[in-house]
Amino acid sequence: MRIPGAIAYILVIFINAIVDLGDKIVLQNVIFKSFEGTEQIVLTAFVNALILLPFVMFFTPAGYLSDRFAKPKVLHLASKAALAIVIMIAIAWYGGYFKTALFLTFLLAAQSAFFSPAKYGLIKEMFGKEHLTEGNGLVQAVTIVAILSSSLLFSLFFESLLDGSETTPEAILRHVWPITLLLIALAALQVWLTRKIPVFVEGDETLRFDLHKYLRLEYLKENFRIVSRNRVILESIIGLGIFFGVSQVVLAIFGVHLKEVSAEENTVVAQGIMALAGLGIAVGSVLTAKLSEKYIETGLIPIGAIGIVTTIWLISNTANLWLLAAEFLIYG
Repeated sequence: MRIPGAIAYILVIFINAIVDLGDKIVLQNVIFKSFEGTEQIVLTAFVNALILLPFVMFFTPAGYLSDRFAKPKVLHLASKAALAIVIMIAIAWYGGYFKTALFLTFLLAAQSAFFSPAKYGLIKEMFGKEHLTEGNGLVQAVTIVAILSSSLLFSLFFESLLDGSETTPEAILRHVWPITLLLIALAALQVWLTRKIPVFVEGDETLRFDLHKYLRLEYLKENFRIVSRNRVILESIIGLGIFFGVSQVVLAIFGVHLKEVSAEENTVVAQGIMALAGLGIAVGSVLTAKLSEKYIETGLIPIGAIGIVTTIWLISNTANLWLLAAEFLIYG
């Protein structure tokens, strides 16, 4: 924490996660309140896709900008873009423009896709190789805390602003628009904090980005060739892909499942139970680190896979809220 700019950097990590998640959580809650059955599942999955797609679409130009320019400068510009988008989100919610709000969520995710490589790349520049593991652990811990706190905080605000008469997504957005005032304040604070992070490494001016090569997917093909040459990296990507793919489906379906088996309509309960999976990931990461102190304990991988299969089966056959909470914690 004595490193210049470290406190500002950690606060930026925290605020960035809260701003990104705040918009997503409110939209998921709007869908939870407004729709039923298949329609609810499809729209929840659609919101998740809007948030995830930009990371796939823009990872090459985002990585280029993070290396071409000093990372704190990239963070500052991306933070300004986030503030502008959040102000537009406030206008959309105030007017009850649900479809516009969905499009702006995609733009906010696109900003985050450009923010992320600079954010994570700065860990090594700021903390150095000797403190890389500690720095990475600190960033992950702060991110998990932001996920857990924002899931509950924004759902509590959401429920407190409704009177029960709202039945359409447009009406709900018009009632909960004051939440965006908090998002705007946090986004503005993020802009100010990014100016407090010093430049440790200047950008590489020799790097060039070929737009035509990008549009022809040549960069993507190159990256796949590099990945496919290393079996361990390829299998790690496939494993993580399966885990997060399954998780997205579980989270998309859970709202409908909860309403049907428990008749639970409170978004604080729904988001709180799902947030426990995030806490489970944090606990599991600590346990894995302890069990892999001297070498990477790959035997934990099949144990984790069996645990996921078992807990998904239990979740799909459970109606009790306390048991569901415990199962999501174990799932994570």
